[in-house]
Amino acid sequence: MFFGFSRILNRFGINYQNPRWWLDVWIITIIYHLTSWLVLKKMPISTYGTPVWPAAGLVIGFLLLWGRSRWFGVFLGATLTNYIGIKPLILAVFGGMGTTLGSLISVTLILRLTRTNYFLNQVNHVAIFSLCSLFTGTVLQSLIGVMTVCLGGYAPWHKY
Repeated sequence: MFFGFSRILNRFGINYQNPRWWLDVWIITIIYHLTSWLVLKKMPISTYGTPVWPAAGLVIGFLLLWGRSRWFGVFLGATLTNYIGIKPLILAVFGGMGTTLGSLISVTLILRLTRTNYFLNQVNHVAIFSLCSLFTGTVLQSLIGVMTVCLGGYAPWHKY
């Protein structure tokens, strides 16, 4: 039974027996949470988000550097940040899933369209990186974030 569960986790990139994987996941979690906390405290636009979200860019960078298998760190960091601002755990998990999915979409498109891990060597690869980072997964993250805030009743639907 446990062996089957282990195979399922490995298919999703969760290598729970590797200490390096755990270190990378915790680094991503902590940096995402600290960056989000700083942005929410220092940019007094809203208590639930801002037009600029540096944590999304950092996460894309970490996933490009260490691999998409570290997605669990994105999920933990985003869920923790959402849980502090939005109390129902189900909404925090929903927001964390949206952030994770958006980051994975951006990273996958960057790697697929540039066909290399060295995507900053050519001008067209830099353009692909910029477009994919700005307009693909981050838009999805924003939409899911707004849905989470509105579903929780923290903001009215007509504002968005």
